[in-house]
Amino acid sequence: DTHSCPHNRVLGYHDSAYGGGQATLSALTAAGIKTTFCNQCHLGITSAGHGSGAGSPWNDYLLDHVMRGQVHDAFMRRMPHARQWSEGTGVHSPFVLKQGNKVKQEAVELVRQWYGRQGACIEPGEVYFFEDRTENVKPFAEKGLNSREISCGSR
Repeated sequence: DTHSCPHNRVLGYHDSAYGGGQATLSALTAAGIKTTFCNQCHLGITSAGHGSGAGSPWNDYLLDHVMRGQVHDAFMRRMPHARQWSEGTGVHSPFVLKQGNKVKQEAVELVRQWYGRQGACIEPGEVYFFEDRTENVKPFAEKGLNSREISCGSR
């Protein structure tokens, strides 16, 4: 929504989420994750939906252009096989699709554990999950994970 959130940026990709339409980057994403403290983090995605599908141009754009930062890029150069999508709690990469709302924390914890098996030990309190739905924020605290709603308006 660029009317309510004027710093969002519409791209020339189709995004199947929320009824479909042109993919839109939030102001934070448009500026780049690497411009935040997340530049020094291992990154991941956990989505209730499938985006536009593993291997779609939009999902590829997310991995190639959005999920970028100094630490993450170095990790991906060492572990190129990690550039794949997991589903639900079958986590074999840091990018997870089809993990329902209100249970996303389960997949995020599994991503944290997956990173540990790859040699990147991350304490639960050092995990920060940024979410666009209010109901997904609170359950993270039960696992000692940080979560914040960051959308311009709640969905």
